[in-house]
Amino acid sequence: MSTNLKSTVNAKLFNEAITKAGKALSKSYVSVLDNVQVTFKEGRCAVTGTNLEHWLEVNIPANGDSFSFITSDMKSLLKACKHFDGDIAFEMQQDGKKVSLKSGSRIVTQDCHGDEFPKSPGVGEVLESCKANALSLTERISKIKYAVNVNSTQPIYTGICFSGEKLIAVDGFRIALNRSPDLNVDGEFVLPLNNLKLLEVFGKEDLTIEFTKKYAVFANSGTKLIIRRLAGEYMDFKRHIQPDADAKEIYVVNTAEYRKELSFLNDLIGSRNYEYVRFENGNLRVLTKRGNFSTKIKVSGNAEMVYGFECRYMLDALNHLKGAKSITFRVYSPLSPIIMNDSGSDADLALVLPARITDLEEKAA
Repeated sequence: MSTNLKSTVNAKLFNEAITKAGKALSKSYVSVLDNVQVTFKEGRCAVTGTNLEHWLEVNIPANGDSFSFITSDMKSLLKACKHFDGDIAFEMQQDGKKVSLKSGSRIVTQDCHGDEFPKSPGVGEVLESCKANALSLTERISKIKYAVNVNSTQPIYTGICFSGEKLIAVDGFRIALNRSPDLNVDGEFVLPLNNLKLLEVFGKEDLTIEFTKKYAVFANSGTKLIIRRLAGEYMDFKRHIQPDADAKEIYVVNTAEYRKELSFLNDLIGSRNYEYVRFENGNLRVLTKRGNFSTKIKVSGNAEMVYGFECRYMLDALNHLKGAKSITFRVYSPLSPIIMNDSGSDADLALVLPARITDLEEKAA
């Protein structure tokens, strides 16, 4: 009589679960972190992946014994699961060293990883709970992620800040902000951008989000994503968003036209050069030792103040606001952040720090 442990799951659901959990893995010198843990317990199969900064657990129905194992060759198992259909029968040897997966006539047998799998953290007391749609949240993050510096020496700025109805990204040279009443938090929580990419596993589903002292937990009925919060003090972005009344100039430009002319200048600047664009009443000039390049856009309103900016940063801001037919600019001084938003909406806001005009003049000398 066999004493091996056995359990069964639907092949399609298991393939989806292990594919999702596999997205949580990162290349690591610790081999166990290149694999997932599969746990059968109380009529459920939980597939878990982690990189120690996030944990992703996907649950599906199961029938049979309770047992757990860690895959030893995740890539091979993923390939095999794509060819399974119907049900998958799991059988683990009593000594826990090997596990077999059988679907129809196809059988895959693997060694079980010998190391202990990192446990999901105890997330602690919930400080705040709210709901959001996964697709809406990922689209909002996608709009502003250009302003995150994932290589920053200050970890707090490698993430997205959740504050009230706003999602904020800053990198020291620009600020990107998106506002929506669909998600509203009382506190301020910063989560790593690289880990937030895992929200894609939820597709279009609605989520419950819980913030604790150290973690954020995103969950629905079958999937749970735990992300470690970034510690530190986030920039007081509000002090950089000055009131309209203090603006020296407010003017409007056509989004498509401005993007087209900046793209022309950006191609001439090239990716290896850090040469600024000089803006003066709709005239755009790049002054370099290699030559001078210029073009012009139409401006509605007073735009006499002269300032400079990094072309790539301004293009990123225009792409952030690409849904706008026209963009309203607010300029407070040649050295104050340039503030932009859709002329027909205040949902998205972009700030770009200007360059000093003296730098431009030196480049042109």
